Amino acid sequence: MSGLNQALAAIQQKDDDLFAFELDGIEIVFRLPSVKKAQQYSVLLNMASSESEKCIIYETIYRSVVQDDWLINDAAELKAGLPETVARLVIRLSGLDETSIEYTEQLFNVYRNQTNSTIAYLQRTICSTFSGYTFEALDKLNYQNLVNVFIQAEKELLDRGIIQREHDFTSKEQAKEAPFKVEELIKKDRESFIDYDSPEQEDPRKKIYMQKLREGAKKRAEIEERNFKKTFAQQG
Repeated sequence: MSGLNQALAAIQQKDDDLFAFELDGIEIVFRLPSVKKAQQYSVLLNMASSESEKCIIYETIYRSVVQDDWLINDAAELKAGLPETVARLVIRLSGLDETSIEYTEQLFNVYRNQTNSTIAYLQRTICSTFSGYTFEALDKLNYQNLVNVFIQAEKELLDRGIIQREHDFTSKEQAKEAPFKVEELIKKDRESFIDYDSPEQEDPRKKIYMQKLREGAKKRAEIEERNFKKTFAQQG
């Protein structure tokens, strides 16, 4: 149960993925470092000139990823090789040891099998519609908010004519269809821009908008010119 308690406590602290394994009856819960940090650790290990230096690096990795303070500070009777075991596992799961190709292929298969999940579908649609969203940002939303953002994305796609009807998970015909292609979205945006920018269009909103742009550019130029003259005078 101690491993379960560690995992539950760790979930409350951060949104990163958790990893766990058991060694001689001890459950170790840890998180992976960022790709950048893992690369730096790997480089330091490859540069280490002695086992004592490697042990220092192993200990640092261990202390930075393990989620149980007891395992970090008070476990005096733990096996001496535990930090090395955890550190090597971290390097492997970060795709930085000699098994990186095989391990990455396994990850490909795992994540490809997850692409048909409901959450993955919602996230793909949102990210393809609203460029400001990322998968990492969407992972931080609760499910109610995720669905709400998806509905906003769906409405945007309907208004642009990218999709012709609201999504229905119960529709077998629609389930076989891709939600839409990014190329279609770009094409629609470009067509809308061309229509708006066409000289044949005399939309007064465009004239007002362009006038504001020109005025803004003129003001910025005047400010930059004053700043330049002020700086030049100070230097002189």
